[in-house]
Amino acid sequence: MTSPPYLWQREYLHAGHPASAGEVGREQSIDDYVAALVEVFRGVRRCLSDDGTLWLNLGDGHANDHKWGGATGGRHQKGLHGAQAGRQRRTTGLPPKCLMGLPWRVAFALVEDGWTLRCDIVWDTNAMPEGNVRDRPTISHEYLFLFSSGPRYFYDIDAIREQHLSVPQRRTVARSPRSRPGQPAQTYSSSGPRDQRGVDGHELGRNARSVWYIPTDRGDGQHAAPMPRDLARRCVLAGSAVGDEVLDPFGGPGTVGLVAEQEGRNATLIDIDERACAVAGARTAQTSMAQLER
Repeated sequence: MTSPPYLWQREYLHAGHPASAGEVGREQSIDDYVAALVEVFRGVRRCLSDDGTLWLNLGDGHANDHKWGGATGGRHQKGLHGAQAGRQRRTTGLPPKCLMGLPWRVAFALVEDGWTLRCDIVWDTNAMPEGNVRDRPTISHEYLFLFSSGPRYFYDIDAIREQHLSVPQRRTVARSPRSRPGQPAQTYSSSGPRDQRGVDGHELGRNARSVWYIPTDRGDGQHAAPMPRDLARRCVLAGSAVGDEVLDPFGGPGTVGLVAEQEGRNATLIDIDERACAVAGARTAQTSMAQLER
């Protein structure tokens, strides 16, 4: 479960850092960014268990080749984590203001590299609206992709079931000859909260849908783009069992590790920024984080 740095959005390493040239998100082109992520997840697949999954969160951006800083318009702020991308001209080769389609470019490239794309999930972030947008709808979502390395993998459907949205209303219908054994002879449909669980569906709730309404977490100032714990928790619960190993190759402030340990999993985090490792270590010190790669 991971969320890599988005292209040309932030620079997490300070100027002059010996690893800054290899920081994901600073690439000079869209193709270079996609290639960098393909290489990272090729390494992830090598250490993934046979029944393991990859949950990948990515955001998008618009082409803006005529301004300094590419998608950021040249804004640059200093800070411990997540300064805006620096003043360098970026070339996308796309028309001005064109949506770059980064999440899907990466997803298709990973499929070409051998991954199986099982689901695209729209994460409704309910985040602060964009700036002065007057010629298109305000973007309030990001993508979350579920990948596997083969057709069979671990997925706990019950762990992330959602509340039924219908109230039972008995309406007799003809039974289909293909009905499952034990399937009720009635169907129910109406709006409003459900007060009788399991009458016309699974007792734990309906299967999770592909649109998730999860608000962003308010940061504590130690990281510019913290992952919401509820987002990480859903992926950890669905993609692993108690005692399993969870990996975040872009560990950041350690949210995935924190959630994994709260749910009885072990966690390994990797991050290029020593300051992020320190923050993650402090957040997980009381829950005995398994490993922290520096």
